[in-house]
Amino acid sequence: MQHVTDPFKAPGLPYILLIFNTVDKFIDALILEFKDQFAAKNALKDLQALKQHDKRIGEFNSLFISLSSLLSELPELVLIDYYENALNPKVLDQALAQADWATASMLQHCQDIVVLVSEQLDTCQG
Repeated sequence: MQHVTDPFKAPGLPYILLIFNTVDKFIDALILEFKDQFAAKNALKDLQALKQHDKRIGEFNSLFISLSSLLSELPELVLIDYYENALNPKVLDQALAQADWATASMLQHCQDIVVLVSEQLDTCQG
């Protein structure tokens, strides 16, 4: 069967877009078109599953920011909620006890508080 790649050259013959003439090219085109959506979906899953455990706060904050930067559509308060859920409970308890925490509406402010709290906890343990 004859195919054409220019729809104006041969009316009546099946028209094929070159990008779709093989399965591999088709899949590559899909990935190229939707890769940002896949990255965001995976980042959201990773962010929801993220836990600080025994990671140092600098390492944890870097990881959290890396994932959240792929999710620009999420409101700050949602990011703060994910951040709270991911923190080590001991660190979170100390952060929640800070007067500034209740009024914090930006993730960066919460992270600044947690850095200070973590430094205090490290000093007490060291």
